[in-house]
Amino acid sequence: MKEKLLLMIITLLLTTGAGAVKANAENIHTVQTPSFDFEAKPIIINKEPFIPIKPVLEALGWKITWDSKNKTVQAQKAESTLVIKIGSNIAILNKTYVLQNSPPVIINGISYVSSRFVAQEFGTKVRWDRKENLIVLSNRDTGNINVSGQGNIIIAGDGLIVNIFEPYGIETVYDQIDDADVLLCAKKPEEAIEKYKNILENISEKETPIIYSHVTNNMGNAYSILAEFRDAQKNSQNAISSYTNALRNYSSDKRSKNYFITLSNLANAYFNSWEATGKNADLTAASKIYSEIQKSDYLNDTCVESALTDYNTGMVNYSLGKNQMAVKSFIKAQNKYLILLKKVNKEENGEMWALLQYNLGNVCKSLSLITDKEKNADSAECAYEEALTVMTVESYPLEYAQLHKYMGDIYKVLSGLDNNKRKYILRAIEEYTESLKIYTPDEYPVCNKQINAELKTLIH
Repeated sequence: MKEKLLLMIITLLLTTGAGAVKANAENIHTVQTPSFDFEAKPIIINKEPFIPIKPVLEALGWKITWDSKNKTVQAQKAESTLVIKIGSNIAILNKTYVLQNSPPVIINGISYVSSRFVAQEFGTKVRWDRKENLIVLSNRDTGNINVSGQGNIIIAGDGLIVNIFEPYGIETVYDQIDDADVLLCAKKPEEAIEKYKNILENISEKETPIIYSHVTNNMGNAYSILAEFRDAQKNSQNAISSYTNALRNYSSDKRSKNYFITLSNLANAYFNSWEATGKNADLTAASKIYSEIQKSDYLNDTCVESALTDYNTGMVNYSLGKNQMAVKSFIKAQNKYLILLKKVNKEENGEMWALLQYNLGNVCKSLSLITDKEKNADSAECAYEEALTVMTVESYPLEYAQLHKYMGDIYKVLSGLDNNKRKYILRAIEEYTESLKIYTPDEYPVCNKQINAELKTLIH
């Protein structure tokens, strides 16, 4: 029976205020072609940069016509054709339908299109930093370009540079990070990953190292969550890469909270990779990292991170066959969760209370695999049932499914005891079946396969 380590999905701190970076510029220069000034400057709509359609396409060499009846921009360049309809997410490029992230709009008589659409279809690179703001370059753009301007569009070879000045400042980056973090906490990893990737295209690690590390750590979290549902090996490796990138900047202060959270998440990713591949090197890497964390004096015994680290250390030791050391870590985690639960009021903070019960149940379930099976299985059952009073299928569908899966695991353990074997087998089947209502084969193939494998062992 495979067990999952607990991920530290704790939003790392970003500091805003006087030290925050702002997009700033004065003049634009290029040695290749002249600049084009436009009355209509780029704007931000729903936190996404939009640029005026007509001057941008004309600057790129397209001939533009406007169909006022159908509110459609039609463009032609040599043998290529482009149709953009205002309000529609679908554009037609060379008779091929292209999905736009956001539909074009008309504001004050001017048609705007998402800058990301222009980048995807006519360029190969979009990124932001405090010197260059938003840049789109084509793969045939070979000149050296210096950007420090305001409100202009420049054509450099076949590429396009769009400076959007204040609208796409660092505040917009923070807004985008907030949106991505919300998706992460809502267990929507694929959507969060796309958001984080877009943010990374628009920031510079050199200019904003802490923001870069925040994004890469949480992108690692998103990959770790996704690894539970599909492509475990690939997504675990992506998580390892993301956490490693984040640590490049956090390692400058090895006593910081951000450093230890990211380091712990890296250990989890190595453990998950070991589960997916069976490579002992990954398990060894996880063990070494947790040993480093345990030796530090960073962790406070009263914090959630300390309990998580004890549990995860126990899981690694259990996987290495070091049962005595695993039990010691599990009991430390158990005691910490019991203390934390006394400090949290269910009525005032139901989500945290349920999360602590969820994690306590995992600790007790893991203990039941090694010692005092019945006692620890009963304790896990009680904790999971408490968590389910808050984590309902309507509010927390994935946690609900996981809890029922874990309940099935508990009843399977209890079915191995002499008394009431048939009763516990039937209850395990019932719990696994309930979990499968959420973990469908199409959306969650890994979880679905694991649970069906457990069911087969019970039925046969």
